[in-house]
Amino acid sequence: MSVLVDSPILFRTFRIRFEEHTGTGFLVEWQSKRYLVTASHVVKGVVAGNNIGVRHDESWMPTKVIRAKNSDPRFDVTVLDLELPTFPAIAPNRLNCDFHQGQEIAICGFPLGLEMQGTPDSNGFPMALVKGGVFSGFLRVPESDYQELLFDTHGNKGFSGGPVLVWNKKTDLCCIVGVVTRYEPDHKLPVLEELPDKTEHQVAHQFVRTNSGFTYGSQIKVALDLAEEMD
Repeated sequence: MSVLVDSPILFRTFRIRFEEHTGTGFLVEWQSKRYLVTASHVVKGVVAGNNIGVRHDESWMPTKVIRAKNSDPRFDVTVLDLELPTFPAIAPNRLNCDFHQGQEIAICGFPLGLEMQGTPDSNGFPMALVKGGVFSGFLRVPESDYQELLFDTHGNKGFSGGPVLVWNKKTDLCCIVGVVTRYEPDHKLPVLEELPDKTEHQVAHQFVRTNSGFTYGSQIKVALDLAEEMD
């Protein structure tokens, strides 16, 4: 079944910035508290008392960090307790459901700095873009209770920290199962130029790396466990 990403998810997915890094984060409710979940490399070095920027009304709204908790670096997940306006977060029944290989997924975020104009219901926040794909499988991480997630979808810079979504057939709702962490470049390819005789010549020391079409994520349970550890 296709993943129908609805407003409770889209309205709580934000474009964020910390120092020179920009990416995506999403606001969840867990154990009656609200947390912003993102990728650690998007907010690298953030500590309590710092401000992160949240995109709002075409500018960056300074938002104070009250607490920050980072995962094992292999999972690249950070959970932030922020001073945010009072509005609903993504409900617990939208977090962590069963899914399987070959199931359709969607990722939400702000790739390449792109953002969609919000609606009156989004309260001045831009809307995230959505990209589809397929869940390829779980990857074992040595000496860990968590697994890495692999998806057949083209990732782009800016999706990092965004939610990975599936359709939960039991609840008939869109459900977050992971956090986008990175995409996988393909092997290096030489840059070629065409000579006057129509032959090709490699440009010295220049290579390109194309997108392999695989995107990685961490299980949402990593973020939920971090949230519990903060209390």
